[in-house]
Amino acid sequence: MLTKTNPQTSVGSTSERPLFIKDGDDVFIQRSSKDAESDNASSGFRTSVYKHFESNMRVVVCRTPSPIYTLNIYVPTAVTDNKGLPHTLEHLVFCGSKCYPTSGYLGVLATHNYSVGTNAWTRNDCTCYTFSASAEDGVANVLPVFLDHVLNPILSDANFATEVYHYDETGKENGVVFSEMSSKENKESVLSIYHLRKLMYNSSATFAHYSGGKTYDIASLTNKEIIDYHHKYYDANNVTVLLTGVFSDDFEERYLQKIPADIIKSHGNDSRAPMHCFSPDVDHPKHETVRFPSADTSTGSFTFGWQGPPQEDIETTIALEILMEYLGGNPSSPLSLRFVKRKSPLAGSVNASVSENIASKLVISLNRVPYTCPTSAESSKSGSDSKTNDVSGGGGSIDDQDIPHLFEVNYTKNLLIKELERVYETRFNGDAHALENAAKRQSDSSLGKFRIGSCAKQFDILAELSKRPIEFWLDLLKKWFIDAAVYSVAAIPDPEIGSELEAKRKEKEQENATKIVDKEAHIKFIKDSAEANTAQVTDEMKHGIPKPDSTKTSIIPHTQSLVVLDKAIGPVTAVQTMNAESGFVKVRIQIPIGTVPNELRAYLALFQALILKTDLVLPAGVLKDIQSALVQATGGFMALSLPFGEKSKPYIDALENEWKMCFEKYAQRNNLDYVDAKNVTKSPFPMIYNSNFPDLEKPIFVHVPVESLQTSESNFFLKLDIPFRPTSERSFNDDLDNLIALDYFALRMLAALIGRSDGPLENAIRGKGYSYGVHLYILARSKLFLRIFKASDVVKAIGAAKQLFLDIQQNWDAHVSENDISLARSIVKYQITASQSTPINMLLWSISNSIHGFSSAEEHNIWCNTHIAAVKMGDLRRVFEKYMFKFADNDCPMFRLIVTPSDTKVPAELGPYEQKTLEEICATYKSDY
Repeated sequence: MLTKTNPQTSVGSTSERPLFIKDGDDVFIQRSSKDAESDNASSGFRTSVYKHFESNMRVVVCRTPSPIYTLNIYVPTAVTDNKGLPHTLEHLVFCGSKCYPTSGYLGVLATHNYSVGTNAWTRNDCTCYTFSASAEDGVANVLPVFLDHVLNPILSDANFATEVYHYDETGKENGVVFSEMSSKENKESVLSIYHLRKLMYNSSATFAHYSGGKTYDIASLTNKEIIDYHHKYYDANNVTVLLTGVFSDDFEERYLQKIPADIIKSHGNDSRAPMHCFSPDVDHPKHETVRFPSADTSTGSFTFGWQGPPQEDIETTIALEILMEYLGGNPSSPLSLRFVKRKSPLAGSVNASVSENIASKLVISLNRVPYTCPTSAESSKSGSDSKTNDVSGGGGSIDDQDIPHLFEVNYTKNLLIKELERVYETRFNGDAHALENAAKRQSDSSLGKFRIGSCAKQFDILAELSKRPIEFWLDLLKKWFIDAAVYSVAAIPDPEIGSELEAKRKEKEQENATKIVDKEAHIKFIKDSAEANTAQVTDEMKHGIPKPDSTKTSIIPHTQSLVVLDKAIGPVTAVQTMNAESGFVKVRIQIPIGTVPNELRAYLALFQALILKTDLVLPAGVLKDIQSALVQATGGFMALSLPFGEKSKPYIDALENEWKMCFEKYAQRNNLDYVDAKNVTKSPFPMIYNSNFPDLEKPIFVHVPVESLQTSESNFFLKLDIPFRPTSERSFNDDLDNLIALDYFALRMLAALIGRSDGPLENAIRGKGYSYGVHLYILARSKLFLRIFKASDVVKAIGAAKQLFLDIQQNWDAHVSENDISLARSIVKYQITASQSTPINMLLWSISNSIHGFSSAEEHNIWCNTHIAAVKMGDLRRVFEKYMFKFADNDCPMFRLIVTPSDTKVPAELGPYEQKTLEEICATYKSDY
């Protein structure tokens, strides 16, 4: 079932010796607290381990009920400097391999197998390559090819130039990795964590460095260094493959044993030895202040860290997660009350977490902290005394006395430590069940977290910890926080840094330009490199790609029903129920917002914040019953998740009252008549569908230069008016027979085809190193959206995109073939299956079904699959000319926005861009609303 580009490669091992051997008995990974309570030793996800016959490579197969099958290839990768060796190698792995040298073959193979493509991520201690598909055969088809790319990549100089780093004939720096890190390395959060790790670990530790790479160091990196790094770490001895999904019992025999044997070869290198993460010397600094570029100088942040337990101490790690949940996991937590929920907040939010790296760390961060320049170098070190230590969290004018001193040395750190001491001295505010409740919340939040090895029995550990006496938790708080060394980073906004970075970049460009001896040869090398990095998969190769059986894809088992209430509960007259195998029960209210007047839409965010954080909406005492809630204003409605059972009614009543007060009374008072019956969906939960994107009479071009930016972003929005769901005038079958949504699905398939991984758009922009990413998709079913982001050269990126659309129009057959239609179907079908792959996804899908006029998930799937199967080449060509080609037409009425560093010049041929500042845009929105 494998299409090989190297016919000499042998398949599988010898008949006498299997390629993989079962390693021990199956184990069972707990999926919820129900598994911990069960007497059945086989309760949970059955997991099998297979060891390669010759090396230490292992394949772990975990059988979960999800219809989405996942493939993860893990490689332990250490970091010794800031050149970004593991990260740059991660990118180059996708550019071709020994057995599959054709650039782009892996991406095309992946998208033909009911997937959206491959991906990867890099951390300081490992790199992981990922793939997911909606069919078992999809994983089986991709696994050997992906393994060959990981273990035997080509790593050419041409790929290095475009994917990692190069500079053009003017000295301007480009490259996909360079663009990505240019956009990240000076962000507030990235700088804070990086400098915190430098404080907490010895300089020889892998965590003391930046795995992604600093742009200054990336510029000095060579391809030879990457090749050597791969040889050291990417040995079969070091690789672990993790597969999850509803895998068949004979998966190992049918697929694993048939992987070509010469793909998995070990050179004898083993880098899985423990990574030493020594603590710094005693006299090493424990605090650092860093400055980050920002036009907004009103807030900064603090990040505090403590050394955590070793990775193998699972019980202590989970206990600390519970403690962190109590301290800062919800709006009523002690740290939130102390710093956020007060009349004059000392922070906009609090985050508390435990990192699960080899050397774990405990992190508490205070975000959006009011920043004022210190008035004195010699400041109060206590951070709190009898006047300012307001521990009640209730706020008051006394808070203002803290704000001018927050960024003085040790001031905020001492506020934090004293709050932790107060929690300790009051024995968790006198609540004997505080940590028991936190353990329950942590158990709920662990649903869906996949943990293997010694973490496989996490719910047993959580159940045991919930029974621990309060003294255990007091000792934990004292040992790991109060008595332990604390490290801290203060991040301060600086509007001047952006200009300084721009000046250094200009200097570097001039320096690079002087290095070019033969400009013509340099231009030719960059052009040839871009062409070599362009996907070269022929139609013949596409035709030979193995494809899974479409009949074997599935969605998560569930039932859906509608209950019409005899007596309404507030505004609720009908209830939809959805049953699926899950460890949680949730009530979700959907509030249509399509009829909310435009002048009130700007206040939706405020309404969302108030509904969760004040007693204005939630009656006193009710807020404590719910530890987390989610409010989203997406898809034309606002969603509120509530506790299940009798506790739901107070929320429903309160929500009805506030909704009427905020919107209905406003509409009545202002004589607003905003109901359009023609746009009401045919549904037991009718939603008025009104697009608030304006009908433009002429194109709008906006260019926003920002001094604090190092990379650019471009966003193009084209309004769509295409049917995508059944109408209210005809029956479902009539609408389906007439294929009324054919253009919608044809455009969705075309966007998936053009914008896919290793597809035409990515080759035209990312393949030349102009930007890190480019996306093309239908946004909220009402806009065609083209986004270019983390761009080192946005002008060339936009120009390349426009040229691509012109080329597609003029040479359609060169860009779109019958094989490509099959590929596009595969991508869209995967997206639809993924939307129904988990209980929470199925809940959202069911809500979407009802609101948009479908009686069930099955009916919605019939609608999608029938339209997708009906799309032909002529349909794709039609929607390209009618919609997508407009991106190349400067005269088309659409909204175009470019955000760039301050000195970026946008040439006239890209369009008549009007330059606006952030302040001018904000003032425009303020006047509009």
